[in-house]
Amino acid sequence: MVRAGPSKVGVLLLAAGSSKRFGSDKRLSKLASGNSLLEYSLQAYLDVTPDCAVVIDSGDRQLESNRQLESILCAKNVHVIRAADAQYGMGHSLAAGIKQLQALKWAACLVVFIPIWPIRSSACMPLIIV
Repeated sequence: MVRAGPSKVGVLLLAAGSSKRFGSDKRLSKLASGNSLLEYSLQAYLDVTPDCAVVIDSGDRQLESNRQLESILCAKNVHVIRAADAQYGMGHSLAAGIKQLQALKWAACLVVFIPIWPIRSSACMPLIIV
């Protein structure tokens, strides 16, 4: 007997970095539309699939920034994954996200980052739809 496993493909957005090269918190940088780069990027994926999770640093050093992130993610109704070891690099954030795949009932995920330029839903669709 073959057991059916998860069949969903979700989007795992890594957003636990410190944005050192960007110069400020890239996630909260405002675009001309008034939306943050995180909101805009996340919406591009949500337009294609409701199965999105965002990895953030559980020990985010900037408390106000953390409250703003939580507010955005709550409003978008996405899964929030807190990476306890994010300060050790992207690999640790990725590992925290991948560990949650079974709980999310995803068969696979598209791992993405917040780009430094806005993306469009039409660019995401061929990557997610299987």
